[in-house]
Amino acid sequence: MIKPSAYRTLIVTLCGLFGLLSVVSVVVTTDTYWLRPVRNFVWHEASTEGECRATVLREPHISQARIVDFASDAAVTINSYDYYNRGTVIGSALRQYFTVSGRDSYISEVSRSGSPLAFRKNFVEQTAYKNGVPNIKEEGFIGRRHFWRVEVPLLQYRKSNVSAAPSGLLLTMLIVSVRPSAENPNGIGIDSIVATALLNYDR
Repeated sequence: MIKPSAYRTLIVTLCGLFGLLSVVSVVVTTDTYWLRPVRNFVWHEASTEGECRATVLREPHISQARIVDFASDAAVTINSYDYYNRGTVIGSALRQYFTVSGRDSYISEVSRSGSPLAFRKNFVEQTAYKNGVPNIKEEGFIGRRHFWRVEVPLLQYRKSNVSAAPSGLLLTMLIVSVRPSAENPNGIGIDSIVATALLNYDR
C-alpha cells in the first residue's frame, strides 16, 4: 500500500515533469517557427543520393504553357455545344474558367445578342477546334493582380436546319490570377473575352 506522503510526492514529480516537457515544447516551437524559421528546402533523390535546392515562392508560379493550355481549353469548350445541351455546357465552363465579373459580362453579352433563342429555334449544333498556336500578346499587372492577354484562333463548324458552314474566329482573352476554389482550382480565370471574325483562315 502506497503511503499518502509517497503518493503526494509521486503526483508532484509527475506534474513537475509534465510542466518541464511543456516548457521545452514551447521553447523548441518558438525557436523553430518564430526565431529561426526554415527558409531553405532541399529535396533528396533516394536512388542517386542527389540533392536539389528548392526556391520558396511568395505567390503561385503560373507558367506560360499553363496559360496557353488554359486559354485553349476554355476557348474550345465555350464554343462547342448544341441547341439541347448549350445551357449545361456553358454554365459548367463559366464556373470552371471565368472570374465572377467575367462570367456576368459573358452572360450579359450572350443574352443581349439573342443567340440562345436562335440556337433553339434553328436546332444549331456547333463544334470548335484550335486553329493555330495561341499567342500571349501581353503580360503584366493590374494593381497587384497578374494578368495575361491571350489570343486563341479557332475554326468553328456550325450546322443548323438551314445551313452548314465553317468560320474563323479569334478570341482575345484577359486572364487574371485568382484565389483557387473548389469550382476553379486553376488559380487563374477569364475576366473578359472578345471575339473577332477571321476572313482568312486555314481549313
